[in-house]
Amino acid sequence: MVDTKYLKVGLFNAGSLNTGHDEFIVAMEELKPDIMAINETWMGIDEDEKAPRVPGYRLRFAPRPLHIRRGRGGGVGFYLKKGFFARNCPHPHAPSVEQMWIRVKVNGQDVIIGTAYKPPWQDPNQVLEALTDSVTSFAKYDHLILVGDLNMDILTPDFWKTKLLNQFLHSLNLNQVISEPTHFTDHSQTLIDIVCTDARVRNVIVKYSPDLGHHAMLLVELHIKKEKPCPRLVTYRPFRNILFDLFSNDLNSLNWEFFTVTTDVNELVATFTVFIMTLFDLHAPIKTTKFKEPPHPWITDTVKTMMRIRDDYHNRLRSLRTVALKNCYKEMKHLVIAAIGKFMRTRPDYGVGTYSYNNLTKEPITLS
Repeated sequence: MVDTKYLKVGLFNAGSLNTGHDEFIVAMEELKPDIMAINETWMGIDEDEKAPRVPGYRLRFAPRPLHIRRGRGGGVGFYLKKGFFARNCPHPHAPSVEQMWIRVKVNGQDVIIGTAYKPPWQDPNQVLEALTDSVTSFAKYDHLILVGDLNMDILTPDFWKTKLLNQFLHSLNLNQVISEPTHFTDHSQTLIDIVCTDARVRNVIVKYSPDLGHHAMLLVELHIKKEKPCPRLVTYRPFRNILFDLFSNDLNSLNWEFFTVTTDVNELVATFTVFIMTLFDLHAPIKTTKFKEPPHPWITDTVKTMMRIRDDYHNRLRSLRTVALKNCYKEMKHLVIAAIGKFMRTRPDYGVGTYSYNNLTKEPITLS
C-alpha cells in the first residue's frame, strides 16, 4: 500500500516511444508523476527495450492487437514509479478496443486506473460500450480514474461524438477535469486527451512542448483519503414498538363525545391533534439516535433479490459457459445498475458508485 497525501496521475500520447527519449525523460523528471499513462506506444510484443529508460520508473504496456492494422501503431501502457505496487485488472474481452487497467492501494483506498486510446477512424460507440463493460466488471473499489486520447474534442460540446462522451461520463459518475487544449497542429487546437475521475482533484497541469510532439503532457494531483462519515442524528417515533392492545385501550378511553357537542372546525382539529399526539407521546415517544455509518437506501429488498439472481447466473456461467447464461447474466447485471441508477436520478442527494452507460438507452425490463 502506498502512503501519500496526493496521487499524481498523468497522461501522454507519445505518438511512438521509439523516438524523443531525452525530451520525454526530462518532462518526467520535471512533473514527477506517480503513474504516467501512455497512449500510442507504437511498440510490439517484447519491444520494451525501444522505450525510454526513465530513472525510478518501470514500464508496463499492452501492444496493439495484430488484427488491427497488422499491429502497427497504437498501444497503451503505464510508467509506474518504483514502490507503487499495481495489479493488472482483467476486463471483458474487447479485441478491437485498446485499453489497459490497473489497481493500486493508496492510503487504504482501492483505486482503479485505466487508459484507453481510440483512433480517429474508430466508432466511438464501440469504444464507450467496451469501457462501460470493463468498469462494471470490476469488483468493489473506492475511486476510478480513466485517462486517454479518445479523439473526441471536448471543446465542441454540440458535436454528436462529444455529447456521446459526456453521456458516458455522466452514466459512470465521472468528471472530466482538463479544460484547455491538449493537441496542437499548425491550424487547430483541440482537447482530445482527457482525465476523468470520481476523486477530488487538487491540481491540474497541462504541459505542452513542441519537442515532445503534438500532444501536451497532462498531470493531475488527486486527494485520495479515506473520509470518515459524519455521524447522523435521526429523530423519529418507534411506531413498530407500539403494543396494539394498550394503544387500543387508551384510544377508546379518550373523550370522543366532545366531537358531538361542538361544530367549530378549528376547535375540532386542535382537540383531535391533542388526542393523537398524546397517544403517540405515550406509546411511541420521540427518540433521537446517532448513526455512524452512511445510509444505503438504494439497496432495497428488490435490489438484493436481483443481485442474488445475477450472482446465481454468474456462478452457473462459470461452470457451463453457455450463450444463454451469458446473456442472462449480462441482462441481470444491467438491471441491477439500472435500478440503482433510477434511485440516484430521483434522489440526487445520495452518491453511489458505478452505473452503466448502456442504461441511457436500455428499456426497463420487468422481472418475472
